[in-house]
Amino acid sequence: MKMTLAIAIQGKAVRALKIFLCVLLGLSLTGCGAVKIAYDHGETVVMIWVDRYIDLDQTQEAMARQRVTAFFSWHRATQLPDYIEMAGRLKVEAEKSVALDDVNRLEGELRERGYRSLNRALPDLADIALSLRPEQLAKTAEKFSDNDRQYREDFVDVSVEKRRRNRYDKWLDRVEYWYGTLNAEQRAALRKLTDAQPDDPGLWLLEREARERELVALLTHIARDKPPRDEVTTELAAFARRMETSPDPTRRAYYDALRASERSIWVAVSAMATEDQRRHAASELGSWIDDMKAAEPQAQAATATKFDPSVTGR
Repeated sequence: MKMTLAIAIQGKAVRALKIFLCVLLGLSLTGCGAVKIAYDHGETVVMIWVDRYIDLDQTQEAMARQRVTAFFSWHRATQLPDYIEMAGRLKVEAEKSVALDDVNRLEGELRERGYRSLNRALPDLADIALSLRPEQLAKTAEKFSDNDRQYREDFVDVSVEKRRRNRYDKWLDRVEYWYGTLNAEQRAALRKLTDAQPDDPGLWLLEREARERELVALLTHIARDKPPRDEVTTELAAFARRMETSPDPTRRAYYDALRASERSIWVAVSAMATEDQRRHAASELGSWIDDMKAAEPQAQAATATKFDPSVTGR
């Protein structure tokens, strides 16, 4: 469904900057259960993810854990009502055919919400960046390099047919999560759409590597030169904005074409969906809404009170 669109195209270097957002935005691809995972286990998942890239010392880890906890508390208290409202609108729209303007609007709304959360996290990210040491950034660069080698093995150094099949399988999983099982005709149509997508993973790998180099260079500058916190916050925000596109004309054209193809696929899928499939999508969004409402602070407090022996006398 279209809720995943703007999230699915984020690059790894952007995710590396948005360490406090990787659970909220990344796990949302997996379905409504991810809402519970994000809020119940978000701190742990984020800290594991950070450790893969940075290997914080005890002081840094304590600071990062406190900031992550505060971020999730802020998001739960201030952002969830907005997400619930948006999901409610999408639930109504899911039972209708989706137009390209609808997808573009949603992408803009998700981008706006993502930057709202990023802006909340940026001062904390700046503090962590200012605390980093050269050996930690060396690990970050090494992890990026390992990821890129794996990406090359999985997506570049494979046959076109295998790449197309893998891409189709991923799309099928996404579509059937929202709309339920596709029939043979719909699957054939989806395969045709995904086969027609721009297909140059080597070009995208060059873009990934360029973004990663820029991020490591930026963090190295921050760790070495120790600019004022406000200046670091501004530099990190500027980096995030730059990651929305590529400075290289060829790679930018490819990226834009790939994004356009993603939007077009969602429009086509919506158009060929049956009434039952659209109701399935609306039902899944209803599950998201229920999970988000259960994660709101007042719901959490009510649950805690209900089962607190000191309150109930049990």
